[in-house]
Amino acid sequence: MGLISSRSQQVGQEKEIPSECPIGKSDGCPMNHGYKNLSPDNLMPPPNQLPSPGQPFPLSTERELSSIPKADRSDGEKWIYPSPQMFWNAMLRKGWRWRDDDIKPEDMNNIIRIHNINNELAWREVLKWEALHAK
Repeated sequence: MGLISSRSQQVGQEKEIPSECPIGKSDGCPMNHGYKNLSPDNLMPPPNQLPSPGQPFPLSTERELSSIPKADRSDGEKWIYPSPQMFWNAMLRKGWRWRDDDIKPEDMNNIIRIHNINNELAWREVLKWEALHAK
């Protein structure tokens, strides 16, 4: 019974719906997605070369130039591989946490070498495939 009487009251109390957006007008999306500082090349934030809080040892911030060109660039600019410090910070962002005897500074250097070599070898395979299928 209560449901029927509340429905009948709602029918008689219809409100006028405004024709404009109730949020108001703005120059962009009202939500802050945190995308303002993303690079258009890779949709990543600026490189973080700072040691993380509680980091157990210092890491190099040196980066290596790739042979892989950036897409849609006529200036020949190439990608730059991450430093060991950048890679460490990326692992933390993705949920990894350091524990004693988990990893050493030289391990990070080896991880970077493996990362860079894998990318270079993959790029060579792309170039081979493109050469086979050139028109």
